[in-house]
Amino acid sequence: MVRKNRISDGISKLHGSANGFLKKFQTEIDEKRHPNKRRVIDGTDIELAPRQKIERHRYPDLVDYGTYYSAMMNNGHTVLVNPDYPEYSVEVMPGSYDQEHHFMNDTKHWRMYYVDGVGIDRYSAPIPESYDYLQDMDSDEADKFPGIPGDRYGNRWAIGYNSKDKVLLVSNEALSLNKR
Repeated sequence: MVRKNRISDGISKLHGSANGFLKKFQTEIDEKRHPNKRRVIDGTDIELAPRQKIERHRYPDLVDYGTYYSAMMNNGHTVLVNPDYPEYSVEVMPGSYDQEHHFMNDTKHWRMYYVDGVGIDRYSAPIPESYDYLQDMDSDEADKFPGIPGDRYGNRWAIGYNSKDKVLLVSNEALSLNKR
């Protein structure tokens, strides 16, 4: 049997490392020959669902923050990916959580939780003890995270983070505002 590459037209027009990264995940392996083949994102413990492709999404009216990449994990959760920095891939935890929730991460990759916002306008992410705003992180480091669906304008006040636990908290209200 032969390995086949199936690349969509949109992905084949990408350049540089993003193109190479996506091509690797678009490769289809003959299931009969490799029935237990695991597909893990480089630099993480994130295992993709069988035959899953990393898809490119765009907001048509935006340039800088108008693109994000996602795929389905083996556990059914969505993973957001930055092709240039795959080790910063983020598992999206389903549902919405209140601020009193104990945010846990027993994995080696980043996890993201949607939470109710705080402040007068409720657009800021809640910042529990040991968390900071993504705005306060070194910009070179913060830019390594993947684009977040709904965060059309790159609102770093809407995202709290804990580096030690690898947890991101994202304000639902800020994302709702960005979807307008």
